[in-house]
Amino acid sequence: MKLYLGLVTGEIFPGKAVGYSEETFGEVILYCSKKFHHEILTDPVYFGRIVVSDSPAVDNRQPMFWEIESYSPHLNGLVILGKLRKIPLQNKSDDLKEYLAVNSITGFKPEQPEKLKMVLQKRGLVFGAISFSPNKVKKMLSRGGFSKRTFNKVKDPIKALSTPLEFYWDFNGNHIEKRYIVVAYDLGLPYSILRNLSRFGCDIRVVPADVPPEEVIALKPEGILLAGGPGNPDDMGYAVNNIARLLGLRPILATGLGHNLLALSIGAKLERLKNPHFGSDIKVERETWCNGIPGKNGYRTNQTHGIGVNRLSVEQAGFKVTLVNPEDGSVEGYDNEDYLVQSYAFSLGKRDYFTSSCIRRFIDCMESHRARRN
Repeated sequence: MKLYLGLVTGEIFPGKAVGYSEETFGEVILYCSKKFHHEILTDPVYFGRIVVSDSPAVDNRQPMFWEIESYSPHLNGLVILGKLRKIPLQNKSDDLKEYLAVNSITGFKPEQPEKLKMVLQKRGLVFGAISFSPNKVKKMLSRGGFSKRTFNKVKDPIKALSTPLEFYWDFNGNHIEKRYIVVAYDLGLPYSILRNLSRFGCDIRVVPADVPPEEVIALKPEGILLAGGPGNPDDMGYAVNNIARLLGLRPILATGLGHNLLALSIGAKLERLKNPHFGSDIKVERETWCNGIPGKNGYRTNQTHGIGVNRLSVEQAGFKVTLVNPEDGSVEGYDNEDYLVQSYAFSLGKRDYFTSSCIRRFIDCMESHRARRN
């Protein structure tokens, strides 16, 4: 079926439907990666968004259980610039097209993939719509002016995604000896970081995004996790206030959205990145003073954000920058030894040496805090 993808900047791209063909709209994200990661399909960070994958090939299958990042998919659309590669499947229902159809995710393959990629690289983050004709696309894009809030219809997606009740995490049925109690705020929490923390012996209790600090401390955690998610940090004052009240009480590990919320809680400022960081091969390098993080030559990370932390404001708040992006100089990590706080702009969901080293630093912080209390 013929479909059209239009951007608020005026460009319209014809193409065909993949799996599911219904009108949709959202912020259009160009995700750059040599390999398509099926985690994208269930990652909460893509809530209400249209993801454009520039991978040369996408395996025509649904996510494996270890690639699941949330209880269900959250993206509005998937645009495939490369080819849809056939692979052996046990059942026809296991293919990607069927997965998109069952979960009402509009699939789209443009006729001019390179042109669409060039436009998105130039525009950065833009809003767009997919419909059955150029005129319908234009009407959708003109409806209500499409400010960021009206476009996605949800001012604070975290409240729409967050668990309503506390629960224990044990996705893989692990029976590893649990040595550290960690409370994780559900800020659009991806499951991959929970799996990694569990591997290091963490007993994880997930709580709703707006739980007061008193209730968190009552769970007697040895560490607190702030990880997520979609949304504008400026709309999440309740989370910022809660984090500010927890500083210094327990070691804190922040990633993704948590990285930005933590920055606001210490009085730092945020800024929009000229070139948003969406991809699985984004390089970070450590500052020369920082010996606690390995790899002076840098590491490749998975990132999903268009908002960064202002370096000067973080340093004025008494925090040290640990990692930077060598391309644009943006802050990729910062910490504070007195508060036992560590923060990273990128995902800690990979199972590699660098990710394990970052998590090990958090484990060491919990050990230090335990020693202080004893």
